[in-house]
Amino acid sequence: MDQKLDNNQTKGMIETPLGWIHVEYDSNSIKSLYFTDKTLDNPTKIIDNQLFDKIKNDITNYFNKQLTSFKFTLNPEGTPFQKRVWKELEKIPYGSTCSYQELAIRLEGKEKTRAVATAIAKNPILILIPCHRVIGSNGKLTGFSGGLNRKRALLELEGNSVIE
Repeated sequence: MDQKLDNNQTKGMIETPLGWIHVEYDSNSIKSLYFTDKTLDNPTKIIDNQLFDKIKNDITNYFNKQLTSFKFTLNPEGTPFQKRVWKELEKIPYGSTCSYQELAIRLEGKEKTRAVATAIAKNPILILIPCHRVIGSNGKLTGFSGGLNRKRALLELEGNSVIE
């Protein structure tokens, strides 16, 4: 289902094995994509939209292990630093993980690990900007706005073993 917002953005809901995903997008880019327990206010206001159909199809194929990368224009709102961190997250391949510290070293230096972790926590486009692939330096799961149970499930879906 999908619904028009007042500012030329559209929002929709996608059902997945891990719960509902809320997605917001405009005519050519995705603005946000996150897990939610809420539904749209007006589910009867359905709009036929090819971009939403492609997003829904690709997310479904991802969960069915038929898709390992996405080809969408992403336009998340954030600070320049956050956007740099999110761009770096997109470089982590399917089936791989990276620690917060490794990511910080690539971007700014080890001393920026906390700032990098904070930027990752504010990622508005889950799965497509794969923050679930970032783990602690000790290999253990750490925070995920979609919940650690979902992070674990996403990593396992991609073939990663998870340290508890």
